[in-house]
This record gives sequence, structure tokens and C-alpha cells, in this order.
Amino acid sequence: MLQTQFWFRALAFWIDFWIFNNIILPFILFVIPSLLSERPTDLSDEIAFGIMMNEVSINLLMLALLFIYSSALESSPLQATIGKWFMKIKVYDTAYKRISFLKALVRNVLKIISAISVVGVFLIDMTPRRQALHDLLSGTIVLRR
Repeated sequence: MLQTQFWFRALAFWIDFWIFNNIILPFILFVIPSLLSERPTDLSDEIAFGIMMNEVSINLLMLALLFIYSSALESSPLQATIGKWFMKIKVYDTAYKRISFLKALVRNVLKIISAISVVGVFLIDMTPRRQALHDLLSGTIVLRR
């Protein structure tokens, strides 16, 4: 197994982001609610519905769903999201074992710190095991198979 460079992981992220935004999220936000209830029929109901689903709540929902998507797949026997699988990348703990859902969830939430600090992401090419800040803090490594 090879250490994973930043650009492999970045491309895997963009593949996952595209899949999530164009397939999973529209299905969750539009298909499922339309199956469960009727759409508003008059303009005042549509305005109320639009106000209720404001941008902040939608972004928080998207982030939570992205965490669940990533964590469920990284803790599965696949050990990778669809983007990571496509790039032949797997997520392990430091003992090279599959990670639990909770560890995967912590790892994915900590990605916020890596992204905000910017340096946290670029640590991938600076550390001996090519770990980002979120990998160091969660005790995980990412390897190419």
C-alpha cells in the first residue's frame, strides 16, 4: 500500500462532492418529501415553505448528510467513499484496521478544522504518513491500495 498524496485525496473529495450534490442531496430534499406529503398549492404556502427552508438550515442539513454519507462508507467493508474507491484509496486506523462509524464521524467533523486552518489539509504532503490534521487528531491514515 502506498501513502496517499494530497491531489489523489482532493480529486476523491470532488468526486464525492459531485455525487452528493447531484444525486444524493436532490433525492433526499425533493423526492422523499414529495412522496411523504403534498407540495404547497397556493403562493402563501410556498412563501412560508421557502422561509422555513432558509439557506442556513439547508447548509447545516447538507453538512450533516455529507458527514453521514462519508462516515457510513468509510466505516463499511469498502473503507472508502465512492470518490475514494474510484481513486483506489482506503481509510484505516493507525493499526491498519477498518475504522468504526464513530471514528469515521469524528474524522469527518474534524475536517472542518483542517479546511478552516488550510494548513491542516496541506499537512498531507508534510507528514511522514501523509496525514492531514483531521487524520492526526482522529488516529486514521489514508492509503492507496
